[in-house]
Amino acid sequence: MLPESIDGMLIRYFSGQLSDSERGGFEAWIAEDPEREAEVRRLRDLWEASAKVTDQPDTEAALAALKERLQAGRLERQRDITRPHPLVRVMQPRGYAWRIAAAIALLVGGGAMWVAVRSRTPASDQRVPMWTYATARAQRATLTLPDSSKVTLNTETRLEIPASFGRRTRDVYLDGEAYFEVAHDHKRPFRVHAGSAVTEVLGTKFGVRAREGESAVQVAVAEGRVGLSSPPGALSTNVDRGNNGERTVLERGDVGRLAPNGLASVAHGVDVSRILGWTEGRLAFDRTPLPQVLAELDRWFDRDFVLGDSSLAELRLTTSLRGESLGEAIAVLEAALAVKARVVGRTVILRR
Repeated sequence: MLPESIDGMLIRYFSGQLSDSERGGFEAWIAEDPEREAEVRRLRDLWEASAKVTDQPDTEAALAALKERLQAGRLERQRDITRPHPLVRVMQPRGYAWRIAAAIALLVGGGAMWVAVRSRTPASDQRVPMWTYATARAQRATLTLPDSSKVTLNTETRLEIPASFGRRTRDVYLDGEAYFEVAHDHKRPFRVHAGSAVTEVLGTKFGVRAREGESAVQVAVAEGRVGLSSPPGALSTNVDRGNNGERTVLERGDVGRLAPNGLASVAHGVDVSRILGWTEGRLAFDRTPLPQVLAELDRWFDRDFVLGDSSLAELRLTTSLRGESLGEAIAVLEAALAVKARVVGRTVILRR
C-alpha cells in the first residue's frame, strides 16, 4: 500500500523528472514491498495510457480525458492532505506540462503541495533519502504521517521526512513553523530537528518554530511532555524534569526557547493557544516587535510589508487577526500604531 501524500512524487517519477540518485532511492523504496510495487505498476499503466489522450496541449480536454481514465480504475483511498488554503505547486514540467497539470488536478484535488525527494547527510555521513513537503506564502497544509501522527505546516515552511520513517525511528526535519499531534509509541520516540534544537516526544501535541533570522527555536506544548536539547543529542525515552545542561523538559503550558549556544529558557503557565492560533487561521501578537509582526504578515498575506521610517522598528503590537482581509489588517495596524500605510503594487509601506 502506498503512503498517502505521495502523488506529486509519482508524477515526477512517471514523467522522468527525478535525477538518477533520486530515482534509484525511490525505486529501492518501491521494491521493498510487493503490494507497493504492484500499485506503482498499476498507476504507471494509467499514466502511460493518459499519453494517448492527445498530443496537443489542450489542457481542459486532456484533463477531462485523463480524469475519466484514472477515475475508472484508480484505487479508492483516503487522501491525508487537507487545505486551509490552496497548497503550493512547484514544478518545471516543460514538455509534460499538460499531462502533469491534468494528473495533479485529479490526484490531489486541484491543489498540489510541493513534494520532492532528496538526500540528507546525517552525522553518520550516510546519505538518507528524504521526502520534502513545503508550503509557500499565504499557504498552510495538514498531512498525516505513516505512524498516524498529524503535522500542520504554517506558511513558508519545509518539512523533510526520511523515507525510512517509522521503521526504527521517527525523525523529521523542520525549517519554518509546524504543529505536531504525535501518535504515542513508547518504542520509537518522535524527534523534530529544527535549527539548533531537537525536540523529542513519545506522544503529545506541540508547536515548533524555527524561522530563518530568528535567534532561537521555540517550542510550545499544548498537551503532554517534550524534551528539548541541542543536536546531535539523541535523548533518553525517559525524559524527567530537571536541568542537567543537556535537555530541558517542557510540560503542558510551557514555552521553551533554545538559543544556538545551547542555552534554554522556559516560560510556564503560558496560554499557548495564542501562539498556536495560526493552526485555526488566527494570528495573535502580544507586545510583539513591529519588524517581527511585519515578517509574519508577509507570509500570511503574500505581500511585502516594509518600514518607511526606521523609528517604527521600536513599536510593539498587541492584537489578534482572524479572517481579516489585507485591507482590514492594514487598517488595524494604522489604528493600533498611529501609522499611515501606502500600498504600492505588492508592497505595503508604513510611515508615521
